[in-house]
Parts: sequence; structure tokens; C-alpha cells
Amino acid sequence: MLIITSPSCLSINFVSWLSLPPNVYAKLVEGKYIAKPILGMVQMVPGIPFVVHLNGNCNRTHTIGCVQTLSSLKVYPDYNEILETSVQLAKLTWGCKKSGNQDLAIPPIYELEGMKLNDCSPA
Repeated sequence: MLIITSPSCLSINFVSWLSLPPNVYAKLVEGKYIAKPILGMVQMVPGIPFVVHLNGNCNRTHTIGCVQTLSSLKVYPDYNEILETSVQLAKLTWGCKKSGNQDLAIPPIYELEGMKLNDCSPA
């Protein structure tokens, strides 16, 4: 387990716990955790699903996973709604400061009253 300390967008220090495989290290670069690609791992291409055909049957397609980014979602006709909803979700999850057209600051979800610490995680 790797402990990385960084200031949050609300200028309060917080500790992020990253659970990483052996020999995998992440660095905080411009507010994002960056790790080198892991040898032997499939690197997903945004917007392209990774699928298998069950028993080789092309009619029995099973999606294993898909990664999307706001950029890869631009091809959808409802992109503006996706973008607006994504911004709302980010604010509700990570919180944000009070801004011009917003009456109140939004606290991050982990600071809401009644939230409990996950005691299953080792300290």
C-alpha cells in the first residue's frame, strides 16, 4: 500500500491510499496519479469495448470492459447532457468551492455527516 499526501481542491490536506501491485509505483503529476504501464496488461482504448465471443460464437458477444473519457463520448448526440451530468457527479463526489452562480460550496461525499470510516482497510 502506498500513501500519497496532496492538497485537495478545497486546500485541506488529505491522504489518499492507493492499493498497488508489487513493483508498481504512482506519482502525483498535476493532480493526477500516474503509473507506468504494467507489462502484459491490456491497455484499453477509450470508446472501444473489449469483448469476447462465447465459445467462438459471434452471436454470443460478452463485453469484458470499456473505458470512456469525456473526449470519447463526444460522438454521442446527448454529449452535452453527459458532460453536464459528469460535472455534477464530480462536484458531488469530490466537492467544490462556492463559485459565481453557485450559492454554496459542496462538501465532498466523504465529509458528509453520518459517513463512517471503512474499518476494514488497514491503517
